[in-house]
Amino acid sequence: MDFFATTMVDTLHKSGYTVRRARGATLPKGALLRGVFAEPDEKNRIRRTLLGGTSANFKFFLYVGIFNLARPDQPLYQLAPEQEQSASSQFGPVITLNNYIPLAKYELDKNPTEEDIRKICGQIAASLTALLAANPAAFSE
Repeated sequence: MDFFATTMVDTLHKSGYTVRRARGATLPKGALLRGVFAEPDEKNRIRRTLLGGTSANFKFFLYVGIFNLARPDQPLYQLAPEQEQSASSQFGPVITLNNYIPLAKYELDKNPTEEDIRKICGQIAASLTALLAANPAAFSE
């Protein structure tokens, strides 16, 4: 997780953005990237990944949302109202993703290489650049 976050900050900085990792700090104007690692369960519901867990899945998903800091209170996901237990306790809670924010899904191996992480960070930076180019007024408040 730390390598991923550090790589994301470096990639965005190299793309010309002023970047800092937000760990509970008061944030200025701009955009905020939030992500959640998830995986499908045996009923194909999306569940938050338990990193280090014993899931049989060989891959997991990374969902990344881009938030306007003028409205940072929007959630990336919410826990589903019904939390039926999985056949095994290898999965995290069922989640529903926010359909009202720009959101992208990336698929990763359970043990990604550094190159895999760099590639996805590059794709996330390109998505941010494309979003800002297509709608520059969305983040100007």
